[in-house]
Amino acid sequence: MRRSEGGSTLTMTINTKRRQTPRFARLVFLAFGGLIALTATSLLLLGYLASQIAAKEASAGDRRLFDNTLRSRFLLITRDQHTLARWDRTVANVVLTFDKIYVQEEMVDSLWHDFRHDRSWFIAADGKVLAEAWRNEVDFSGKTLPGGGHDVRLIAELAARRHTENRISIPGGYGQRKVATTQAGRPPQASPRSTGGPP
Repeated sequence: MRRSEGGSTLTMTINTKRRQTPRFARLVFLAFGGLIALTATSLLLLGYLASQIAAKEASAGDRRLFDNTLRSRFLLITRDQHTLARWDRTVANVVLTFDKIYVQEEMVDSLWHDFRHDRSWFIAADGKVLAEAWRNEVDFSGKTLPGGGHDVRLIAELAARRHTENRISIPGGYGQRKVATTQAGRPPQASPRSTGGPP
């Protein structure tokens, strides 16, 4: 009876081990499957985050390149226009006397054809508009700038203030401190240059 009991016990133990082996294998496969799914999900998440960061960096790089190119272009245009505005002929035909033909053919045509400025204004110190151009069509009717915070008036006032701040007296007239195009917003250094005429 003990043997049979022992035998039945032995049989039950073997049967239990046989039943547990497939369950254990199933649990191992499920654990590995979960680990693989978790790894794949992590890799997908890392790939998504990396692509987002790369896209932002590329966009920021493109923006910096665009800003640098635009700034360089504006500096080149400003330098060329500064030369045009300070010609002796410009001083003689715009500042000392206002020659409409010179303004039309030399200034406005150049500003439109060379620099593609749609709008140009020639404004006296008192705010009177000596000429207003739309592309290469010029109006010499002599309007007055609107008051208040009108954009053109603000620009004209800023230009007049910048001119006055940088004007210096020299024998025989006035000169201007040298202001580099790239240093326009910084305090200028003294380097007189005669304009050959009244202030």
